[in-house]
Amino acid sequence: MPPRKSSRKHERRSRSKPVSSVSDLLTAGALSAALRNPLMALILIPVLLFAALLVPVVLVVMVQNALYLIHPVFGSLFIIGLFVVLIAVLIAKAGNVLGYDYSTRDGLAFLLMPLLLAISLAKGQLGRFELLPSQLAPGLRSKDGSGESGPFLLPMSATYWNEMDGYGGMFDIGSPPVPLKRNYSTLVLGEPGAGKTTTINLLLRQMDADPDEPVVVFDYKSEFDDPELYGGREVTVLSVTGGDVNWNVFRETENEGEYQEIAEKLVDVDKDQNRNEFFVEAARELMRGAMIHLDRENAHPTNRELVEFFDMTQEEIYEALKSHVDLRRVAEQVGGPNDRTGKDVLATVRPFVSKTFTGSFSDVGGFSVRNYVNDPRGRVLVIQAEISQFERTKPAIRFFVDWAIQHGLADPTRNSYFVLDEFQRVPNLRNIENLTGAGRAQHAQAILGLQGITQLEANYDEGLANAIVAGATQEILMRPGDRQSIKHIQRSIGSRIVEHEQEAPGFGEREIVQEEIQDFSERELRRFEPGETIINTPKGFVHGRVKRWEDLAAHERDRLTGSR
Repeated sequence: MPPRKSSRKHERRSRSKPVSSVSDLLTAGALSAALRNPLMALILIPVLLFAALLVPVVLVVMVQNALYLIHPVFGSLFIIGLFVVLIAVLIAKAGNVLGYDYSTRDGLAFLLMPLLLAISLAKGQLGRFELLPSQLAPGLRSKDGSGESGPFLLPMSATYWNEMDGYGGMFDIGSPPVPLKRNYSTLVLGEPGAGKTTTINLLLRQMDADPDEPVVVFDYKSEFDDPELYGGREVTVLSVTGGDVNWNVFRETENEGEYQEIAEKLVDVDKDQNRNEFFVEAARELMRGAMIHLDRENAHPTNRELVEFFDMTQEEIYEALKSHVDLRRVAEQVGGPNDRTGKDVLATVRPFVSKTFTGSFSDVGGFSVRNYVNDPRGRVLVIQAEISQFERTKPAIRFFVDWAIQHGLADPTRNSYFVLDEFQRVPNLRNIENLTGAGRAQHAQAILGLQGITQLEANYDEGLANAIVAGATQEILMRPGDRQSIKHIQRSIGSRIVEHEQEAPGFGEREIVQEEIQDFSERELRRFEPGETIINTPKGFVHGRVKRWEDLAAHERDRLTGSR
Protein backbone atom coordinates (compact mmCIF):
# COMPACT_ATOMS: atom_id res chain seq x y z
CA MET A 1 0.00 0.00 0.00
CA PRO A 2 2.64 2.61 0.82
CA PRO A 3 4.16 2.40 -2.65
CA ARG A 4 0.73 3.08 -4.27
CA LYS A 5 0.21 6.12 -2.03
CA SER A 6 3.63 7.43 -2.99
CA SER A 7 2.78 6.87 -6.66
CA ARG A 8 -0.44 8.92 -6.37
CA LYS A 9 1.50 11.81 -4.83
CA HIS A 10 3.93 11.65 -7.71
CA GLU A 11 1.04 11.75 -10.20
CA ARG A 12 -0.54 14.76 -8.50
CA ARG A 13 2.80 16.52 -8.45
CA SER A 14 3.31 15.86 -12.15
CA ARG A 15 -0.16 17.08 -13.11
CA SER A 16 0.01 20.24 -11.00
CA LYS A 17 3.26 21.48 -12.69
CA PRO A 18 3.90 19.70 -16.01
CA VAL A 19 7.22 20.15 -17.80
CA SER A 20 6.27 21.82 -21.11
CA SER A 21 9.63 22.80 -22.62
CA VAL A 22 13.36 22.18 -22.57
CA SER A 23 13.89 25.38 -20.55
CA ASP A 24 11.40 24.18 -17.95
CA LEU A 25 13.20 20.86 -17.80
CA LEU A 26 16.58 22.50 -17.35
CA THR A 27 15.21 24.88 -14.75
CA ALA A 28 13.52 22.08 -12.87
CA GLY A 29 16.74 20.05 -12.89
CA ALA A 30 18.81 22.97 -11.71
CA LEU A 31 16.41 23.77 -8.89
CA SER A 32 16.33 20.14 -7.87
CA ALA A 33 20.14 20.10 -7.68
CA ALA A 34 20.14 23.39 -5.78
CA LEU A 35 17.70 22.05 -3.20
CA ARG A 36 19.92 19.06 -2.56
CA ASN A 37 23.06 21.20 -2.20
CA PRO A 38 22.91 24.65 -0.53
CA LEU A 39 26.25 25.64 -2.05
CA MET A 40 24.92 24.82 -5.47
CA ALA A 41 21.85 26.97 -4.73
CA LEU A 42 24.05 29.98 -4.03
CA ILE A 43 25.66 29.57 -7.44
CA LEU A 44 22.76 28.48 -9.68
CA ILE A 45 19.95 30.75 -8.52
CA PRO A 46 21.78 34.04 -9.31
CA VAL A 47 22.93 32.57 -12.63
CA LEU A 48 19.36 31.61 -13.56
CA LEU A 49 18.01 35.02 -12.57
CA PHE A 50 20.77 36.78 -14.54
CA ALA A 51 20.09 34.61 -17.60
CA ALA A 52 16.34 35.26 -17.37
CA LEU A 53 17.01 39.00 -17.50
CA LEU A 54 19.94 38.99 -19.91
CA VAL A 55 18.49 36.91 -22.75
CA PRO A 56 15.43 39.19 -23.39
CA VAL A 57 17.59 42.29 -23.12
CA VAL A 58 20.11 40.92 -25.64
CA LEU A 59 17.31 40.00 -28.05
CA VAL A 60 15.75 43.45 -27.74
CA VAL A 61 19.08 45.18 -28.34
CA MET A 62 19.80 43.00 -31.38
CA VAL A 63 16.41 43.73 -32.95
CA GLN A 64 16.65 47.44 -32.13
CA ASN A 65 20.10 47.72 -33.71
CA ALA A 66 18.96 45.89 -36.83
CA LEU A 67 16.02 48.26 -37.24
CA TYR A 68 18.24 51.26 -36.53
CA LEU A 69 20.51 50.27 -39.40
CA ILE A 70 17.48 50.39 -41.71
CA HIS A 71 16.54 53.81 -40.33
CA PRO A 72 16.89 55.44 -36.90
CA VAL A 73 13.16 56.13 -36.73
CA PHE A 74 12.38 52.41 -36.97
CA GLY A 75 14.68 51.68 -34.04
CA SER A 76 13.07 54.38 -31.91
CA LEU A 77 9.55 53.23 -32.80
CA PHE A 78 10.46 49.66 -31.81
CA ILE A 79 11.60 50.71 -28.32
CA ILE A 80 8.54 52.92 -27.84
CA GLY A 81 6.24 50.13 -28.99
CA LEU A 82 7.95 47.64 -26.68
CA PHE A 83 7.41 49.87 -23.64
CA VAL A 84 3.78 50.47 -24.62
CA VAL A 85 3.13 46.73 -24.89
CA LEU A 86 4.94 46.10 -21.58
CA ILE A 87 2.81 48.68 -19.78
CA ALA A 88 -0.31 47.24 -21.42
CA VAL A 89 0.63 43.76 -20.15
CA LEU A 90 1.13 45.12 -16.63
CA ILE A 91 -2.27 46.83 -16.77
CA ALA A 92 -3.88 43.58 -17.94
CA LYS A 93 -2.17 41.58 -15.15
CA ALA A 94 -3.29 44.12 -12.57
CA GLY A 95 -6.84 43.72 -13.82
CA ASN A 96 -6.56 39.95 -13.53
CA VAL A 97 -5.38 40.25 -9.92
CA LEU A 98 -8.45 42.37 -9.20
CA GLY A 99 -10.67 39.69 -10.69
CA TYR A 100 -11.28 41.11 -14.20
CA ASP A 101 -10.74 39.08 -17.33
CA TYR A 102 -8.42 41.58 -19.07
CA SER A 103 -6.26 40.83 -22.11
CA THR A 104 -3.24 42.75 -23.41
CA ARG A 105 -5.52 44.44 -25.96
CA ASP A 106 -7.68 45.74 -23.11
CA GLY A 107 -4.53 47.07 -21.49
CA LEU A 108 -3.65 48.95 -24.67
CA ALA A 109 -7.13 50.44 -24.79
CA PHE A 110 -6.84 51.68 -21.19
CA LEU A 111 -3.39 53.09 -21.98
CA LEU A 112 -4.49 55.04 -25.08
CA MET A 113 -7.87 56.22 -23.78
CA PRO A 114 -6.53 59.02 -21.50
CA LEU A 115 -4.22 60.20 -24.29
CA LEU A 116 -7.03 60.42 -26.85
CA LEU A 117 -9.32 62.08 -24.32
CA ALA A 118 -6.68 64.69 -23.42
CA ILE A 119 -6.03 65.55 -27.07
CA SER A 120 -9.75 65.66 -27.76
CA LEU A 121 -10.36 68.09 -24.92
CA ALA A 122 -7.38 70.22 -25.93
CA LYS A 123 -8.39 70.51 -29.58
CA GLY A 124 -12.16 70.65 -29.16
CA GLN A 125 -12.99 67.82 -31.54
CA LEU A 126 -11.18 64.88 -33.10
CA GLY A 127 -11.75 66.13 -36.63
CA ARG A 128 -9.44 69.10 -36.06
CA PHE A 129 -6.32 67.26 -34.95
CA GLU A 130 -3.11 68.73 -36.25
CA LEU A 131 -1.35 65.42 -35.71
CA LEU A 132 -2.51 62.34 -37.61
CA PRO A 133 -5.97 63.76 -38.45
CA SER A 134 -6.71 61.08 -41.03
CA GLN A 135 -6.12 58.18 -38.65
CA LEU A 136 -8.16 59.57 -35.76
CA ALA A 137 -11.06 61.06 -37.69
CA PRO A 138 -10.99 60.04 -41.38
CA GLY A 139 -13.19 62.16 -43.60
CA LEU A 140 -14.49 64.36 -40.77
CA ARG A 141 -15.23 67.84 -42.15
CA SER A 142 -17.82 69.09 -39.71
CA LYS A 143 -17.72 72.71 -38.59
CA ASP A 144 -17.56 73.98 -35.07
CA GLY A 145 -19.32 77.02 -33.71
CA SER A 146 -16.85 79.38 -35.38
CA GLY A 147 -17.78 78.10 -38.81
CA GLU A 148 -14.29 76.69 -39.40
CA SER A 149 -13.92 73.27 -41.00
CA GLY A 150 -11.23 70.75 -40.25
CA PRO A 151 -7.82 71.22 -41.87
CA PHE A 152 -6.90 70.78 -45.49
CA LEU A 153 -5.14 67.45 -45.90
CA LEU A 154 -2.34 66.93 -48.41
CA PRO A 155 -1.97 63.19 -49.16
CA MET A 156 1.68 62.17 -49.31
CA SER A 157 3.10 59.21 -51.22
CA ALA A 158 6.58 59.61 -49.75
CA THR A 159 8.41 61.26 -46.87
CA TYR A 160 12.03 62.36 -46.88
CA TRP A 161 13.86 62.38 -43.57
CA ASN A 162 16.50 65.07 -43.48
CA GLU A 163 19.61 64.06 -41.49
CA MET A 164 22.92 65.69 -40.78
CA ASP A 165 24.67 63.89 -43.66
CA GLY A 166 21.86 64.20 -46.21
CA TYR A 167 18.58 62.48 -46.84
CA GLY A 168 18.05 59.45 -44.69
CA GLY A 169 15.68 57.85 -47.15
CA MET A 170 12.31 57.91 -48.84
CA PHE A 171 9.44 55.74 -47.65
CA ASP A 172 6.54 54.95 -49.96
CA ILE A 173 4.52 53.29 -47.23
CA GLY A 174 1.42 55.46 -47.02
CA SER A 175 2.74 58.48 -45.18
CA PRO A 176 -0.04 60.27 -43.27
CA PRO A 177 -1.59 63.36 -44.90
CA VAL A 178 -0.13 66.70 -43.87
CA PRO A 179 -2.72 69.07 -42.33
CA LEU A 180 -2.94 72.74 -43.28
CA LYS A 181 -5.08 75.28 -41.45
CA ARG A 182 -7.93 76.61 -43.55
CA ASN A 183 -7.99 80.07 -42.04
CA TYR A 184 -4.36 80.73 -42.97
CA SER A 185 -3.35 82.05 -46.40
CA THR A 186 -1.49 79.36 -48.34
CA LEU A 187 1.16 80.05 -50.99
CA VAL A 188 1.82 77.37 -53.64
CA LEU A 189 5.15 78.24 -55.27
CA GLY A 190 6.63 76.36 -58.21
CA GLU A 191 7.71 76.65 -61.82
CA PRO A 192 5.61 75.13 -64.65
CA GLY A 193 5.61 71.34 -64.43
CA ALA A 194 6.50 71.24 -60.73
CA GLY A 195 3.01 70.03 -59.72
CA LYS A 196 1.49 73.31 -58.59
CA THR A 197 -1.82 72.88 -60.44
CA THR A 198 -2.17 69.28 -59.23
CA THR A 199 -1.68 70.43 -55.63
CA ILE A 200 -4.20 73.27 -55.96
CA ASN A 201 -6.70 70.76 -57.37
CA LEU A 202 -6.38 68.69 -54.19
CA LEU A 203 -7.13 71.75 -52.06
CA LEU A 204 -10.07 72.79 -54.26
CA ARG A 205 -11.70 69.39 -53.77
CA GLN A 206 -11.68 70.06 -50.02
CA MET A 207 -13.36 73.46 -50.18
CA ASP A 208 -16.12 73.15 -47.63
CA ALA A 209 -18.06 76.32 -48.35
CA ASP A 210 -21.67 76.79 -47.30
CA PRO A 211 -24.17 77.91 -49.97
CA ASP A 212 -24.00 81.50 -48.71
CA GLU A 213 -20.17 81.60 -48.78
CA PRO A 214 -18.52 82.82 -52.01
CA VAL A 215 -15.77 80.83 -53.74
CA VAL A 216 -13.86 82.97 -56.26
CA VAL A 217 -11.26 81.34 -58.53
CA PHE A 218 -8.90 83.15 -60.90
CA ASP A 219 -8.25 80.64 -63.68
CA TYR A 220 -5.38 81.78 -65.88
CA LYS A 221 -5.10 78.61 -68.00
CA SER A 222 -8.73 77.33 -67.94
CA GLU A 223 -7.90 74.48 -65.56
CA PHE A 224 -10.37 75.05 -62.72
CA ASP A 225 -13.82 75.17 -64.35
CA ASP A 226 -14.75 71.51 -63.79
CA PRO A 227 -17.68 71.19 -61.32
CA GLU A 228 -16.18 67.92 -60.07
CA LEU A 229 -13.41 69.92 -58.39
CA TYR A 230 -16.03 71.52 -56.16
CA GLY A 231 -18.05 68.45 -55.27
CA GLY A 232 -20.56 68.97 -58.08
CA ARG A 233 -21.43 72.55 -57.16
CA GLU A 234 -22.64 74.81 -59.94
CA VAL A 235 -19.78 76.71 -61.60
CA THR A 236 -20.35 80.17 -63.11
CA VAL A 237 -17.65 81.07 -65.63
CA LEU A 238 -16.99 84.76 -66.31
CA SER A 239 -15.02 85.02 -69.53
CA VAL A 240 -14.44 87.51 -72.32
CA THR A 241 -15.12 84.84 -74.93
CA GLY A 242 -18.60 84.17 -73.65
CA GLY A 243 -18.83 82.31 -70.37
CA ASP A 244 -22.02 81.47 -68.53
CA VAL A 245 -22.94 85.12 -67.83
CA ASN A 246 -22.48 88.60 -69.32
CA TRP A 247 -21.07 91.24 -67.01
CA ASN A 248 -22.74 94.60 -66.37
CA VAL A 249 -20.57 97.26 -64.73
CA PHE A 250 -23.64 99.29 -63.73
CA ARG A 251 -24.82 96.44 -61.48
CA GLU A 252 -21.65 96.80 -59.38
CA THR A 253 -22.84 99.98 -57.65
CA GLU A 254 -25.50 100.84 -55.11
CA ASN A 255 -25.19 104.62 -55.48
CA GLU A 256 -23.55 107.18 -57.78
CA GLY A 257 -20.75 107.83 -55.32
CA GLU A 258 -19.29 104.38 -55.99
CA TYR A 259 -18.65 105.16 -59.67
CA GLN A 260 -15.55 107.08 -58.59
CA GLU A 261 -13.99 103.94 -57.08
CA ILE A 262 -14.93 101.82 -60.07
CA ALA A 263 -13.42 104.37 -62.47
CA GLU A 264 -10.16 104.36 -60.48
CA LYS A 265 -9.96 100.57 -60.72
CA LEU A 266 -10.82 100.40 -64.42
CA VAL A 267 -8.48 103.22 -65.49
CA ASP A 268 -5.39 101.86 -63.77
CA VAL A 269 -1.80 102.16 -64.97
CA ASP A 270 0.58 99.21 -64.72
CA LYS A 271 3.90 99.59 -62.95
CA ASP A 272 5.89 99.55 -66.22
CA GLN A 273 3.68 102.09 -68.01
CA ASN A 274 4.82 105.68 -68.21
CA ARG A 275 1.78 107.92 -68.50
CA ASN A 276 1.15 111.53 -67.64
CA GLU A 277 -0.64 111.51 -64.30
CA PHE A 278 -2.76 114.54 -65.27
CA PHE A 279 -4.31 112.74 -68.23
CA VAL A 280 -4.80 109.53 -66.21
CA GLU A 281 -6.75 111.45 -63.54
CA ALA A 282 -8.76 113.27 -66.20
CA ALA A 283 -9.54 109.94 -67.89
CA ARG A 284 -10.84 108.54 -64.59
CA GLU A 285 -13.06 111.59 -64.12
CA LEU A 286 -14.39 111.19 -67.64
CA MET A 287 -15.14 107.49 -67.04
CA ARG A 288 -16.98 108.35 -63.83
CA GLY A 289 -18.98 111.09 -65.55
CA ALA A 290 -19.94 108.79 -68.44
CA MET A 291 -21.28 106.09 -66.11
CA ILE A 292 -23.26 108.61 -64.04
CA HIS A 293 -24.73 110.13 -67.22
CA LEU A 294 -25.83 106.74 -68.59
CA ASP A 295 -27.20 105.66 -65.20
CA ARG A 296 -29.40 108.77 -65.10
CA GLU A 297 -30.51 108.59 -68.73
CA ASN A 298 -31.37 104.86 -68.82
CA ALA A 299 -33.43 102.74 -66.48
CA HIS A 300 -31.19 99.71 -67.07
CA PRO A 301 -27.89 100.81 -68.61
CA THR A 302 -25.51 98.19 -70.03
CA ASN A 303 -21.88 97.91 -71.05
CA ARG A 304 -22.86 98.23 -74.70
CA GLU A 305 -24.23 101.71 -74.09
CA LEU A 306 -20.99 102.70 -72.34
CA VAL A 307 -18.96 101.56 -75.36
CA GLU A 308 -21.27 103.47 -77.68
CA PHE A 309 -20.90 106.57 -75.50
CA PHE A 310 -17.13 106.69 -76.03
CA ASP A 311 -17.61 106.07 -79.75
CA MET A 312 -19.32 109.47 -79.99
CA THR A 313 -17.46 112.55 -81.14
CA GLN A 314 -15.70 114.87 -78.75
CA GLU A 315 -18.44 117.48 -79.14
CA GLU A 316 -21.25 114.95 -78.53
CA ILE A 317 -19.60 113.73 -75.34
CA TYR A 318 -19.13 117.34 -74.21
CA GLU A 319 -22.82 118.18 -74.79
CA ALA A 320 -24.04 115.01 -73.03
CA LEU A 321 -22.03 115.67 -69.88
CA LYS A 322 -22.80 119.40 -69.85
CA SER A 323 -26.52 118.60 -69.54
CA HIS A 324 -25.88 117.63 -65.89
CA VAL A 325 -25.03 120.53 -63.63
CA ASP A 326 -22.79 118.47 -61.36
CA LEU A 327 -20.88 117.06 -64.36
CA ARG A 328 -20.04 120.33 -66.09
CA ARG A 329 -16.53 120.36 -64.67
CA VAL A 330 -15.99 116.92 -66.22
CA ALA A 331 -17.40 118.22 -69.51
CA GLU A 332 -14.90 121.07 -69.50
CA GLN A 333 -12.06 118.52 -69.42
CA VAL A 334 -13.35 117.21 -72.75
CA GLY A 335 -13.94 120.69 -74.21
CA GLY A 336 -15.26 121.48 -77.65
CA PRO A 337 -14.24 119.93 -80.97
CA ASN A 338 -11.05 122.00 -81.21
CA ASP A 339 -9.89 121.55 -77.61
CA ARG A 340 -6.47 119.92 -77.77
CA THR A 341 -6.40 118.94 -74.11
CA GLY A 342 -9.82 117.32 -74.45
CA LYS A 343 -8.54 115.24 -77.37
CA ASP A 344 -5.61 114.03 -75.28
CA VAL A 345 -7.96 113.08 -72.43
CA LEU A 346 -10.14 111.07 -74.84
CA ALA A 347 -7.04 109.48 -76.33
CA THR A 348 -6.12 108.34 -72.82
CA VAL A 349 -9.48 106.91 -71.76
CA ARG A 350 -10.56 105.20 -75.00
CA PRO A 351 -7.85 102.45 -74.87
CA PHE A 352 -9.00 101.54 -71.36
CA VAL A 353 -12.59 101.30 -72.59
CA SER A 354 -11.68 99.18 -75.61
CA LYS A 355 -9.58 96.82 -73.47
CA THR A 356 -12.02 96.49 -70.60
CA PHE A 357 -15.26 96.34 -72.53
CA THR A 358 -14.44 93.86 -75.28
CA GLY A 359 -15.94 90.54 -76.35
CA SER A 360 -18.78 89.48 -74.08
CA PHE A 361 -17.84 92.30 -71.68
CA SER A 362 -19.12 94.80 -74.26
CA ASP A 363 -22.49 93.09 -74.65
CA VAL A 364 -25.82 93.41 -72.88
CA GLY A 365 -25.73 91.60 -69.55
CA GLY A 366 -26.85 91.61 -65.97
CA PHE A 367 -24.15 89.77 -63.98
CA SER A 368 -22.41 91.53 -61.10
CA VAL A 369 -19.36 90.30 -59.20
CA ARG A 370 -20.53 92.23 -56.17
CA ASN A 371 -23.97 90.62 -56.23
CA TYR A 372 -22.39 87.18 -56.53
CA VAL A 373 -20.14 87.73 -53.49
CA ASN A 374 -23.09 88.99 -51.47
CA ASP A 375 -25.37 86.13 -52.54
CA PRO A 376 -23.50 83.21 -54.17
CA ARG A 377 -26.42 80.76 -53.82
CA GLY A 378 -24.13 77.75 -53.70
CA ARG A 379 -22.23 78.64 -56.89
CA VAL A 380 -18.50 78.92 -57.59
CA LEU A 381 -17.32 81.93 -59.60
CA VAL A 382 -14.47 81.12 -62.00
CA ILE A 383 -12.85 84.19 -63.60
CA GLN A 384 -11.13 82.92 -66.73
CA ALA A 385 -8.29 84.92 -68.22
CA GLU A 386 -8.22 83.53 -71.78
CA ILE A 387 -4.45 83.63 -72.41
CA SER A 388 -4.77 84.74 -76.05
CA GLN A 389 -6.64 87.90 -75.01
CA PHE A 390 -5.27 88.42 -71.53
CA GLU A 391 -3.28 91.55 -72.30
CA ARG A 392 -6.37 93.24 -73.74
CA THR A 393 -8.70 92.17 -70.95
CA LYS A 394 -6.25 92.69 -68.06
CA PRO A 395 -8.08 95.81 -66.73
CA ALA A 396 -11.39 93.90 -66.54
CA ILE A 397 -9.80 90.82 -64.93
CA ARG A 398 -8.03 93.03 -62.41
CA PHE A 399 -11.30 94.73 -61.55
CA PHE A 400 -13.16 91.42 -61.10
CA VAL A 401 -10.55 89.95 -58.76
CA ASP A 402 -9.96 93.12 -56.75
CA TRP A 403 -13.67 93.88 -56.44
CA ALA A 404 -14.44 90.32 -55.28
CA ILE A 405 -11.70 90.47 -52.60
CA GLN A 406 -12.88 93.85 -51.39
CA HIS A 407 -16.48 92.75 -50.89
CA GLY A 408 -15.48 89.36 -49.53
CA LEU A 409 -13.44 91.04 -46.79
CA ALA A 410 -16.29 93.45 -46.07
CA ASP A 411 -18.41 90.72 -44.44
CA PRO A 412 -16.51 89.03 -41.57
CA THR A 413 -19.63 87.17 -40.38
CA ARG A 414 -19.07 84.37 -42.89
CA ASN A 415 -16.21 82.66 -44.70
CA SER A 416 -15.10 83.64 -48.19
CA TYR A 417 -12.69 81.65 -50.35
CA PHE A 418 -10.22 82.92 -52.95
CA VAL A 419 -8.09 80.71 -55.18
CA LEU A 420 -5.79 82.86 -57.31
CA ASP A 421 -3.48 80.84 -59.55
CA GLU A 422 -0.80 82.82 -61.43
CA PHE A 423 -2.05 85.92 -59.64
CA GLN A 424 1.25 87.70 -60.28
CA ARG A 425 0.13 88.14 -63.90
CA VAL A 426 -2.59 90.56 -62.71
CA PRO A 427 -0.71 93.69 -61.60
CA ASN A 428 -1.98 96.33 -59.22
CA LEU A 429 -4.36 94.15 -57.23
CA ARG A 430 -4.96 96.71 -54.52
CA ASN A 431 -6.57 94.31 -52.04
CA ILE A 432 -4.20 91.36 -52.35
CA GLU A 433 -2.10 92.49 -49.39
CA ASN A 434 -5.26 92.88 -47.29
CA LEU A 435 -6.30 89.37 -48.30
CA THR A 436 -3.07 87.70 -47.15
CA GLY A 437 -2.41 90.01 -44.21
CA ALA A 438 -5.85 90.52 -42.65
CA GLY A 439 -7.84 87.79 -44.34
CA ARG A 440 -7.77 85.48 -41.33
CA ALA A 441 -9.43 88.08 -39.10
CA GLN A 442 -12.06 88.65 -41.80
CA HIS A 443 -12.69 84.89 -42.28
CA ALA A 444 -11.21 85.01 -45.78
CA GLN A 445 -9.30 81.92 -46.88
CA ALA A 446 -6.79 82.38 -49.72
CA ILE A 447 -4.81 79.94 -51.84
CA LEU A 448 -2.27 81.76 -53.99
CA GLY A 449 -0.48 80.06 -56.89
CA LEU A 450 2.81 81.66 -57.93
CA GLN A 451 5.39 80.63 -60.54
CA GLY A 452 8.22 82.72 -59.19
CA ILE A 453 9.11 85.58 -56.87
CA THR A 454 10.86 87.36 -59.74
CA GLN A 455 7.60 87.61 -61.71
CA LEU A 456 5.82 88.97 -58.66
CA GLU A 457 8.43 91.67 -58.12
CA ALA A 458 8.18 92.62 -61.80
CA ASN A 459 4.51 93.57 -61.42
CA TYR A 460 4.59 94.82 -57.83
CA ASP A 461 7.07 96.90 -55.90
CA GLU A 462 9.61 94.76 -54.05
CA GLY A 463 8.27 95.86 -50.67
CA LEU A 464 4.68 95.03 -51.59
CA ALA A 465 5.73 91.70 -53.12
CA ASN A 466 7.52 90.79 -49.88
CA ALA A 467 4.47 91.79 -47.83
CA ILE A 468 2.17 89.65 -49.98
CA VAL A 469 4.40 86.59 -49.65
CA ALA A 470 4.97 87.17 -45.91
CA GLY A 471 1.21 87.23 -45.38
CA ALA A 472 0.98 83.62 -46.52
CA THR A 473 1.82 81.83 -43.29
CA GLN A 474 1.60 78.39 -44.93
CA GLU A 475 3.70 77.52 -47.96
CA ILE A 476 3.77 74.61 -50.38
CA LEU A 477 7.21 75.05 -51.94
CA MET A 478 7.84 73.07 -55.11
CA ARG A 479 10.63 73.11 -57.70
CA PRO A 480 11.69 76.77 -58.17
CA GLY A 481 12.65 78.27 -61.51
CA ASP A 482 14.37 81.52 -60.49
CA ARG A 483 16.99 82.64 -58.03
CA GLN A 484 14.65 84.84 -56.02
CA SER A 485 12.35 81.86 -55.35
CA ILE A 486 15.33 79.75 -54.28
CA LYS A 487 16.45 82.44 -51.85
CA HIS A 488 12.91 82.71 -50.49
CA ILE A 489 12.71 78.95 -49.87
CA GLN A 490 16.07 78.90 -48.13
CA ARG A 491 15.11 81.87 -45.94
CA SER A 492 11.77 80.26 -45.06
CA ILE A 493 13.26 76.88 -44.12
CA GLY A 494 16.29 78.36 -42.41
CA SER A 495 19.71 76.86 -41.79
CA ARG A 496 21.37 74.69 -39.17
CA ILE A 497 24.69 74.65 -37.37
CA VAL A 498 26.95 71.65 -37.98
CA GLU A 499 30.01 70.96 -35.84
CA HIS A 500 33.06 69.14 -37.17
CA GLU A 501 36.68 68.69 -36.26
CA GLN A 502 39.59 70.13 -38.17
CA GLU A 503 43.28 70.44 -37.64
CA ALA A 504 44.13 73.59 -35.73
CA PRO A 505 47.08 75.72 -36.76
CA GLY A 506 50.13 75.19 -34.62
CA PHE A 507 51.14 71.90 -33.02
CA GLY A 508 48.84 69.47 -34.79
CA GLU A 509 45.97 69.89 -32.35
CA ARG A 510 42.37 69.52 -33.52
CA GLU A 511 39.57 72.01 -32.89
CA ILE A 512 35.77 72.01 -33.12
CA VAL A 513 34.47 74.30 -35.86
CA GLN A 514 30.85 75.34 -36.33
CA GLU A 515 29.49 75.79 -39.85
CA GLU A 516 26.12 77.14 -40.94
CA ILE A 517 24.59 75.20 -43.83
CA GLN A 518 21.27 75.35 -45.67
CA ASP A 519 18.86 72.45 -45.28
CA PHE A 520 18.31 72.58 -49.05
CA SER A 521 20.98 73.70 -51.48
CA GLU A 522 20.17 75.41 -54.77
CA ARG A 523 21.15 72.24 -56.62
CA GLU A 524 18.79 70.10 -54.54
CA LEU A 525 15.88 72.51 -55.01
CA ARG A 526 16.34 72.68 -58.77
CA ARG A 527 16.33 68.87 -58.94
CA PHE A 528 12.98 68.44 -57.22
CA GLU A 529 10.79 65.96 -59.06
CA PRO A 530 7.17 66.76 -60.08
CA GLY A 531 5.07 66.73 -56.93
CA GLU A 532 8.07 66.92 -54.61
CA THR A 533 7.46 69.68 -52.11
CA ILE A 534 8.42 71.32 -48.86
CA ILE A 535 5.33 72.07 -46.78
CA ASN A 536 6.29 74.92 -44.51
CA THR A 537 4.08 76.02 -41.59
CA PRO A 538 4.66 78.07 -38.45
CA LYS A 539 5.29 74.79 -36.60
CA GLY A 540 7.97 73.46 -38.94
CA PHE A 541 8.32 71.85 -42.33
CA VAL A 542 7.83 68.48 -44.01
CA HIS A 543 9.66 67.37 -47.14
CA GLY A 544 7.86 64.83 -49.28
CA ARG A 545 5.91 64.15 -52.44
CA VAL A 546 2.23 65.04 -52.89
CA LYS A 547 -0.04 62.42 -54.40
CA ARG A 548 -2.11 63.16 -57.47
CA TRP A 549 -5.86 62.84 -57.21
CA GLU A 550 -5.79 60.18 -59.94
CA ASP A 551 -3.48 58.02 -57.80
CA LEU A 552 -5.64 58.07 -54.68
CA ALA A 553 -7.69 55.04 -53.69
CA ALA A 554 -11.44 55.44 -53.18
CA HIS A 555 -11.16 55.52 -49.39
CA GLU A 556 -8.42 58.18 -49.60
CA ARG A 557 -10.61 60.36 -51.81
CA ASP A 558 -13.51 59.99 -49.40
CA ARG A 559 -11.22 60.99 -46.54
CA LEU A 560 -10.24 64.23 -48.27
CA THR A 561 -13.69 65.25 -49.45
CA GLY A 562 -15.58 64.04 -46.40
CA SER A 563 -17.68 61.76 -48.65
CA ARG A 564 -19.75 64.60 -50.01
